[in-house]
Amino acid sequence: MAQEAICKFLDTRFPEDSAGLQRDIQKINDIVILDKIINKIYAVNSMEEAAAIVREATQK
Repeated sequence: MAQEAICKFLDTRFPEDSAGLQRDIQKINDIVILDKIINKIYAVNSMEEAAAIVREATQK
């Protein structure tokens, strides 16, 4: 569910550039990581910011 919401946002906001990041999101199954991403992703202004949020959330 969270994966779907994040990907839908990315596709709407960055339709031309977000396919790779959406694939990365689909591979994440940890709800804690997805929550970290979803809590921040809606404030991004660029694909670079979105990718940085995903990287930050997935670093161990």
